[in-house]
This record gives sequence, C-alpha cells and structure tokens, in this order.
Amino acid sequence: MNKNTQKTPTTLMTIPEGFTTQVGPDGKHYWVPPYLIPALDQAFVAHQSKADQLSDQENFNHHAEVLALQERLEISYKDASHHLYLAEVEKLKVADAKHQAFKGLNVCIKDYIQGVNLQFSNPGNVDIHINNDTETSSTGAAAATAAPTTVSTPATTNMTNHAFAAADEADEDDSDDEDD
Repeated sequence: MNKNTQKTPTTLMTIPEGFTTQVGPDGKHYWVPPYLIPALDQAFVAHQSKADQLSDQENFNHHAEVLALQERLEISYKDASHHLYLAEVEKLKVADAKHQAFKGLNVCIKDYIQGVNLQFSNPGNVDIHINNDTETSSTGAAAATAAPTTVSTPATTNMTNHAFAAADEADEDDSDDEDD
C-alpha cells in the first residue's frame, strides 16, 4: 500500500442537543443555540454591508451635502466636509451615551429581578427589612420570631406623612364643627 494514499483519521464531532451549526463571517463553523440565530443573521448582514463600498448615489449625496454647506457657510470644501464629519461623530457620541445609560438601567433591572427571584425561590428567606437603601434579611430560627416585613423608603414615608397630615386636618375640621 502506498504511503501517499493512506487516509488520515477524521474526527466527527456531534452537535450537542439544542444547538445548531452556523458559519461565521470568517468561514468557521460555530455551535449556536437556536434563539441566537436571528440576531446573528442580522449581525452578519450588517457586517457584510459595512464591508461593501458606498454606491455612486450615496457618494453623490455626500458630495451634494458638502457643496450645500460650503455655499451656505462660505468655507472651503475641506472645511465643509470636516464640519459634516464632526457632526456625524457627535451623533454617534450621543447614541453611545444613550446606549450606555440604558445598559446601566438594564443591569439594575436584571439585578432587581434576580433579587426578587432569589427572595421568592429561597424558602429560608422569611423576612426582609429595607430601610433607606440598606437591606438585611433574617433566616432560620431568628426569622420565625422576627417582626413582619417592613418596607420604608423615602417615597413611601413621604406619601404616608401626607396621608396622615390630610387625616389630621379632616379631624380638626370635624372637631371645630362640634364645638359650635
């Protein structure tokens, strides 16, 4: 048998259950859960469109925009294109700032949901006290004798104080009517 005709052993890997294989932009195969496929397809299309050159129509539109700005501000073509470039950079910065703000909000919401899930899924977590941004929990035998759940935040305290003040005013009005 000729040494050049020997077959090299190939390893066949099975795809784990719940995954599919997807070809990435680099040509490699990746195992991906099915719920990520639409997002990956969209990202792949976006990647391909970024790699494409601008069409003639897009180039003409940019050129016309620069010429209009050049006439309006009476500046050079170079300065007009620089102004438009900086305007686009500012738009991207604003969009990124919004993205970062919502990213922080998403993290806060995720942490809150995990905390609520943990609170209701943990049978030993009987009592939670929240007092102005501090949180403590009682578990075990101490929780059995602990006071009921107390929630006191500045917003609820303020609302409660207003409710009591309105009730006191109503009582004073009633007592004034009885004295007459």
